[in-house]
Amino acid sequence: MRATLRTPLPRRAEERALLASTNGHRGAGFEAYSFTRGEKLDFAIVDRTTVAPDTVVEGPAIVIEDTATTYLDAGFTARLHESGSLFLTDEEA
Repeated sequence: MRATLRTPLPRRAEERALLASTNGHRGAGFEAYSFTRGEKLDFAIVDRTTVAPDTVVEGPAIVIEDTATTYLDAGFTARLHESGSLFLTDEEA
């Protein structure tokens, strides 16, 4: 058996407009379901190109880029490693 869950996110043009309004930083959000909290929360939209190496992004957030979208739930952090990889950490574990 296979199951798929899809949640529509803003279109790329809408994402760019949203990011432009916040200068690419945390700010304007998108309501999404938090699996760690069991309810809908306001997730920040973060453009990955604005995240510098060793910068920590705190969830809840949705990190967008041209080829991927990273869902960062409440209680998690993401750190951009100098290699370009996002390291996700469950801060509540």
